[in-house]
Formats: sequence, structure tokens, C-alpha cells
Amino acid sequence: MSSYSNSTLEYEDNWENQSAREIFIEGEAFFSVTHRTDDQPFIVFTGKGVAVEVLGTEFNVYHRAENTTVVLSSGAITLSFPMKEKEGKILMKPNELVEFKESKYIRKEVNAANYVSWTKSVLNLDETSLGAMIQKAKDNYGIKVEVADSNLLIETASGSMPITDADAFMNQIAKIFNVEITKTNNQYFIKNKL
Repeated sequence: MSSYSNSTLEYEDNWENQSAREIFIEGEAFFSVTHRTDDQPFIVFTGKGVAVEVLGTEFNVYHRAENTTVVLSSGAITLSFPMKEKEGKILMKPNELVEFKESKYIRKEVNAANYVSWTKSVLNLDETSLGAMIQKAKDNYGIKVEVADSNLLIETASGSMPITDADAFMNQIAKIFNVEITKTNNQYFIKNKL
């Protein structure tokens, strides 16, 4: 199991001997789950009632504020989430992404490798917007970022970049998106290069 910066995982003492292996997450984590001979379930819960249940597989869970995203790398998982007046439940296949927000979900096919590359300290970009990169920086490093021109937020880039600390992350963004970034205390300001 790998967890991203600014993330928390909680579980019971004597976790392995519980009737189900249950984890509660805030942030982002990648799970590689081993099947047990006693078929002990493995369940990941987010703060908004989304539950991922699995016996043996690899998947990524992202939960911040109102948004939960699950990407399945291999195997199969059952994803449960609260819908209006009922509980929704779907079976996911490898290379599927399900995003749950405001009692609705979106399901689509993706390249799972792009979503779990952070476990190898690399971030893969696939026409990723500057706005999405700024949100990652805020979520994972707890920093504040302001942009001089909101039109910059829709600029996209593809490729890969190493992940280390907040300053290095923001420096990579400056190079990839060809913008100027200045830092004051724990706040970054992004503007067009002159």
C-alpha cells in the first residue's frame, strides 16, 4: 500500500484478525491486495459513504472533500456508494475509472497506469490541464496557489514528471506549462512569462 502526500489512513488495532480488513481514507492511496485463504474481505471506506470491496487486486482510491475517484489496475472490485434513497453498487473491470460526486457517478475507460504512476514517484500527464495540476498541488502538498490569468487553467500538457516536494513540483509545472511561478511564504503565484 502506498499513500500520497497529505493523506490519512485509519484502521483497527489487530487489523489482520478482524472479520473484515477495513480501512478509512482521506486523500489518495494505492492498494495491492492479497487474497487470503479464509476469504477475509478487504474494504476501503471514504468519508462520503463510498466503499470499495475486494479480495485480491490493485486499485487507486482518491478522496478529497466531495469527490471520490476509484481506478482499477487489475482484478475486480465492487464499488458501493450512496445514491438518492438507495445504495448504488457496480462491478468494476481493469482500466476503469469511477468518479462519485454529489450523489452521481461517472464511469469511463482509462489507462490505469496514468493514475497510479505516482506510486513510482512519477506523474503521467495525458492532456492534463494546468487547473488539474494546481488542484493536485493543493491536495497533496497543502499549498496555496493563485493564477493571474484564469485562461491559463485550461492549458494542457502531456508527458511525465518526477514527484518530490512542493517546490520541485511547482518548478516542473513552470517548465511544462511555460509559465512564471513566484513563491511567498507558502503561497505560489502563477503568471504568463513576459
